Amino acid sequence: MKSRHAAALASKDAKAVTAGALLGLLIPVGVHLTMHLYPLGNWILWLWPSLVLLLVFGVPAPVADMRLIFAISVGINIVLYAVLAWFAMMVFDTAKRL
Repeated sequence: MKSRHAAALASKDAKAVTAGALLGLLIPVGVHLTMHLYPLGNWILWLWPSLVLLLVFGVPAPVADMRLIFAISVGINIVLYAVLAWFAMMVFDTAKRL
């Protein structure tokens, strides 16, 4: 019985991490695309916290450096959202069992 529960929990973990990672990828890409169309305010940092990397290194950097910083920023955001989704899944699963 315990192995079935462990398998179900592992399946939930994988789904939560995958969904979080997908959100972590889609949000920065969507924000980056809309930044070219509409001016965005400071609320963007709530959706994409690792955008601070782009702001810290500044605009006059070479294009190759900006692409690398953008890729690192998106990667950090993917990991952040995956961890938050896993943590939320664990909290809600524990609360459901109580």
